[in-house]
Amino acid sequence: MTVRTIPEPRDTAAVELADGGTILLRRHGNPNGPRLVLSHGSSFSADAYFPFWSRLLPECDVVVYDLRNHGWNPLSDLGSHHMPMMVWDNLRVVRAIDRHFGPKPKIGIYHSVSAAIAVFQAIEENSFVGLVLFDPPVCPPGLSEARERAIRSAGPAMSKRAANRQAVFGRWEELAENYKKSQAFAFMDHDDIDLLARTTLRPCEAGFELCCPPAYEAKLFEQLYKWALAIDIFSFDFPLKVIGGDPTAAFSFLPTVGLEQISQVDYDFVPHTTHLLQLEQPRVCADLAIDFLDRSNLI
Repeated sequence: MTVRTIPEPRDTAAVELADGGTILLRRHGNPNGPRLVLSHGSSFSADAYFPFWSRLLPECDVVVYDLRNHGWNPLSDLGSHHMPMMVWDNLRVVRAIDRHFGPKPKIGIYHSVSAAIAVFQAIEENSFVGLVLFDPPVCPPGLSEARERAIRSAGPAMSKRAANRQAVFGRWEELAENYKKSQAFAFMDHDDIDLLARTTLRPCEAGFELCCPPAYEAKLFEQLYKWALAIDIFSFDFPLKVIGGDPTAAFSFLPTVGLEQISQVDYDFVPHTTHLLQLEQPRVCADLAIDFLDRSNLI
């Protein structure tokens, strides 16, 4: 077994949120390079994506952070764990990045729920010069009524599953073994699954507990697909790339919304991946992101 080791950040900073919560920023990579800002999908952590973002470190100034109530961040009130608050959090995050690490154009690289948050953030404020969105929960226009109903029903079903997750483990290896037995993680390298488990948990008296408790994850999933139907990514005037999981594969975690028919969007998918494509094929995903940023003259 290879233990994935994440390097110590070059810099860190704490961002105070509107409700008194905190988000911890970590800066890695080349401070003289173009600035990339990254976050993660619901219930995970930015550190779980290290096999992906480590490939960006030689050339780029990389700032990673966890969504509220995830990863490095302390747990705050469940009442504030919702999409509008997370959009406001992101607005504070990008301002804090410039304040603590110096102003510089920022390129957002986001996955899943953090991609949805970044889109709403971009509607509110011009925070980024470009966005790369991995399997964002967005819906192309002109969906059939049946497809829209299916998307609306996905949230409550996933919320119910999340609410029933095991929250406490005697050892982090127990969660890793659960993941390895699950078809949802079948395309991931086992060493990367170990990293995912370790970075999804925090120590507690009983051993380890989920950084994002089941009730918090369930609340976010309850809202997510209602918001997905309201997201418009087709009107931005900056470079935007969407990279999806394989639309021909049966999804195993979140339903992938294929955008290949939308000519206004620079869209690619990674064959033989699911919604967890950055965790399953980190090199391919990094190469696609770098290629787009290079073609867009952003790096």
